[in-house]
Amino acid sequence: MGARAASRLTWLVAACVFLSGTASLALEVVWSRSLKLVFGSTTLAITTILVAYMLGLGIGGLVGGRVAARLKNGIRAYGWMEVAVGVYAMCVPFVLALYPSLNRELLAPLGFWPAAIARFLLVLVVLLVPTTLMGATLP
Repeated sequence: MGARAASRLTWLVAACVFLSGTASLALEVVWSRSLKLVFGSTTLAITTILVAYMLGLGIGGLVGGRVAARLKNGIRAYGWMEVAVGVYAMCVPFVLALYPSLNRELLAPLGFWPAAIARFLLVLVVLLVPTTLMGATLP
């Protein structure tokens, strides 16, 4: 590969990383708005998203950093992880749409804090998949 092609590839990857970060911030905003309906409060929704992002980015960075050295084509792996994040992110609203009925059926008899912790953990499980993949693309 010539110097010009390598430079073009570097710019293309840099643009993809920039767009990925922009999409990540957009997902954060969309998920926070959706989670207000689950939690009934912006504070609990934002807290859950921040925990999911920080935990997912940390886990993904740790695992991704260890796996990255063994990959034959890191750019291809990066691309597939970004595709997986996008596909999963399109499914999240449908999963979150199930939460109000889950709240009524299972969490309504609980007190405020047990119900809030249960909601937090249920949402965290859903959001850890894409945020871990996002973290794995950082190393």
